[in-house]
Amino acid sequence: MYKINIRKLYDLMSLKYENCTIWTEDPISLSSFADETKNLVPLREPYGDLDNTANLEWGKIEHLRRILYFVENPNEIKGIQLDNEIFNDYILPKPIIVDGNHRMFAALHLNFKYVHCRYGGRKDVLDYLTDKTNLKPTDWQ
Repeated sequence: MYKINIRKLYDLMSLKYENCTIWTEDPISLSSFADETKNLVPLREPYGDLDNTANLEWGKIEHLRRILYFVENPNEIKGIQLDNEIFNDYILPKPIIVDGNHRMFAALHLNFKYVHCRYGGRKDVLDYLTDKTNLKPTDWQ
């Protein structure tokens, strides 16, 4: 597990959570999350290595409720799995979340500075994300 700087991670990611349609066609955004969840009850469902195939059937409300669970239980925001995007067999300096988008969204909403993640990508990206360097990784490194 690595202690990852969440702002650096979000800065490098191609997928942003502002007007995000990662889960549904109806966008979910960081800026409207509080308003959209004020009358919702959190949803706890299995995640990680457990069977989460039911998540593929969820609509926007279920995803908002899942994020809300982590907002209300921030001690469970850990174990996010990261890798790097690949294009034409080339590993890009763009981290992707393999598992943990609901947790990451909640961590960003809560303004976490760091989150514990598993990472299996480029070392230059890891050094940047763990604050070992402030040199932003590029495609030509």
